[in-house]
Amino acid sequence: MLCFNESELADWTDGTWTTPLATPVKGFCNDTRTLNKGDLFVAFRTENRDGHDFLFEAKQSGAAAALVEVVQEGIDLPQLQVKNVLKALQSIAKNHRSQFDGIVIGITGSCGKTSSKDLLASLLGEEISLKTEKNLNNEIGVALTLLKLDSKVHQYGIVEAGISKAGEMDSLSKMIQADLVLITNIGSSHLENLENIEGVAREKSLLITNSKLKSRAYLNENTHGFSSIQKGISSAQAKVSILSDSKLDAIKTTNYKRSYIAKTETAEQRVRLIMESHSFSVNFVIPEMTSGMIQNFIQVIKISLDLGIEKNSIQKRLNSWKPSHHRGEWVSLKNQEVYIDCYNANPLSMLDAVHYFDQKTQGKDRLFLLGKMEELGEDSDPFHLKLLGSLNLRSKDSVKMVGHFDQEFQEKANAIMGPSFCIYPEVQGASETFDNWRGFVFLKGSRNAQLEKLLS
Repeated sequence: MLCFNESELADWTDGTWTTPLATPVKGFCNDTRTLNKGDLFVAFRTENRDGHDFLFEAKQSGAAAALVEVVQEGIDLPQLQVKNVLKALQSIAKNHRSQFDGIVIGITGSCGKTSSKDLLASLLGEEISLKTEKNLNNEIGVALTLLKLDSKVHQYGIVEAGISKAGEMDSLSKMIQADLVLITNIGSSHLENLENIEGVAREKSLLITNSKLKSRAYLNENTHGFSSIQKGISSAQAKVSILSDSKLDAIKTTNYKRSYIAKTETAEQRVRLIMESHSFSVNFVIPEMTSGMIQNFIQVIKISLDLGIEKNSIQKRLNSWKPSHHRGEWVSLKNQEVYIDCYNANPLSMLDAVHYFDQKTQGKDRLFLLGKMEELGEDSDPFHLKLLGSLNLRSKDSVKMVGHFDQEFQEKANAIMGPSFCIYPEVQGASETFDNWRGFVFLKGSRNAQLEKLLS
């Protein structure tokens, strides 16, 4: 059981205790509704609420103490006063992670982070792995994840790092201090704040830059090509494992860089996977999925092999794998076969999913319900128009979109798609179209589109 030292907490945060602890701190929580006895309650201030107003509830729920910026008088609860609650929490997380005896794997990328994290935990062993819960991958979620690492229980920490603007990965990566880094891919996402794909790469590269010295990075060939990724590798003196898109010798092998290739053969809803390099050759059978997801699976399998997990054990766990709820999942309804992926959407993941759906539904009538891809900035319209133009449509297919677009976009989209095309500002508007369709349905969009409501 974890137990956090009172003096260390003060030292790590440059904070001051109002009174000594009466009971030890065993964990951390920022929500009194889910707080466990012995937790230190983290009193964040947000636009919607001030955690300092909930110290009494925290005390009633069994909190051992509270992390605060302003001491709350009249509450019989030890309070650790700091200048900035978020920075203090992150400092505690960073120092606690430094004491962890196991291996920490940091995962980032424009898409596929959560499914890769979940599969890796399965292959390494759920009972000895701590992983990010759901997609709590931001500056608070990463800290709270790291604070659950227990060297007596866990051999591995698998931490997902998600960002939406410049500067966020710096703090996340310095907390994580990864021994191994997996970057699933780099695509056009969060462009409102990161400007362009080079900006995305610069931010993602910091997970390598701030990793442990002589860490190991797992990349695909395209990701490896960004200059910022190369700088991160050099800075951390990282060893690199590269999944090549072409031939084995396409990437020059050095004493720190090794490449490998993977071939796939699909039959009866299963994929035979053959992984080869100059030093090894292994094969596995995995479920059928998008090509992007297959690439991520290959990387996760390679990490597992490098960490000493036996091939037979990996295959056994692959056999029982299923996608997370509404993340690249097929759902059978009375009149429809629905492919739904409604937790992430950017141009890279959308085109990958559309291609897979098209290949799976040859000769069938299809309804495409496309949720708006958010945070693309001034490139939003061009990306959405490119998506519409890339659809391999047949005469009886139908295409609709869900989201808020201006009149100029609607006119351009109608010119591409024809008179049957329409845009529903809210998902409720698409309900009748969805309910009346008979056949295959493609549902994918950013979280704001809430496409999963169509299944309820």
